Amino acid sequence: MKKAIIWFAVLVLQIPLEYWKNASEYERDLTRHTATMDYLSNPSFAGKKFRIWEEIKDGNWQLHVEEMKVVI
Repeated sequence: MKKAIIWFAVLVLQIPLEYWKNASEYERDLTRHTATMDYLSNPSFAGKKFRIWEEIKDGNWQLHVEEMKVVI
């Protein structure tokens, strides 16, 4: 049986919900895109797999970007 170890490098961007609600959809998309591209522009991330999701937690909008590295 093979065992897999999954390692995550995580970026979490938080913006208070009161500001996020008042932002236009264009500003929201620009924020998502800029944060993700800035984080992934590091050459050490080339060709790697990521999981990206958003959530509302503790009065903040959060953008999560996780690098998934699987070692078998």
